[in-house]
Amino acid sequence: MAEVDKRLLNMDGATATAEDAAKKLLFPRMMLEIKQAHHVGNTIRMWKLPLILLDSLSYGGAIAQFYWLTKVLESCLDAHKDAPILARVRGLGHRIAPLYEADLAELFGGAWAEAARSARTPATDAYCRVLESSTPTQLVAASFIIYGALVIGGGKATQRKVAKVFRGCRHALYDVADDMLTARTAFRECYNATGAENPEAFDELVAEAGKFMARNNEVVVSVRVTPFWWWRVAVVAAAATVAAAACAATPYGADNKFVSRSAGLAMGASLSVGMWGLQQQQQQQQQRAQKAQ
Repeated sequence: MAEVDKRLLNMDGATATAEDAAKKLLFPRMMLEIKQAHHVGNTIRMWKLPLILLDSLSYGGAIAQFYWLTKVLESCLDAHKDAPILARVRGLGHRIAPLYEADLAELFGGAWAEAARSARTPATDAYCRVLESSTPTQLVAASFIIYGALVIGGGKATQRKVAKVFRGCRHALYDVADDMLTARTAFRECYNATGAENPEAFDELVAEAGKFMARNNEVVVSVRVTPFWWWRVAVVAAAATVAAAACAATPYGADNKFVSRSAGLAMGASLSVGMWGLQQQQQQQQQRAQKAQ
């Protein structure tokens, strides 16, 4: 990693590699812990994404799940504001729940709160109960997963892509920071410093990150998507997912050009189906409008 001097010396005085040094830092250790679950999550999202992108209600229902998780997380962070281990996480100053609320209001209108409650799934309920009973140490790990999805994985580029599909929404939830590069650096440094300052909690933080990532996947699976053409999309999206999963499982690895190209084609097919569904929806809306005239 860039922040680790490749000439760092270990306790025996031998030269350690950057990889060895990185293992002593919390952020890369947590990233390594969630790697497999994150891969599974990406496969799930690739199957779900075309379905979610079919209409604004499905998309709204999907982000509603993470609105509730974020809202409960931020309430818990406030309740444990005096816990020393949470000082750096709270110091990042993230307040994401209001951004979700702004998007939900644009997607669902004035009744957005009721719509968000109706969309809430049992998996989200269970996750929220875990957050409410979490210790400060567990909340550090939960913040890594819930905030990290937007700080590390979100940003203006993602915002622009989603805005091309749903033009009637500002997608404020991606407005985490004006300077995302600085925000990502601060996020990494926050977790590395938290790990260094709390060595007794290091292993627990790593393990809890994996558990919360698994809960995230359960929530993604639980998102409801049932537009009228769902079966067509499901068939093609499932085929794309199987192709991508087969590519990921190949012994040749991600460096193989054929494998990388095949995985890209599978993802492209999945997204294309989502766009096809959106076009179907728009055509139906136009036909209804013409009949109403």
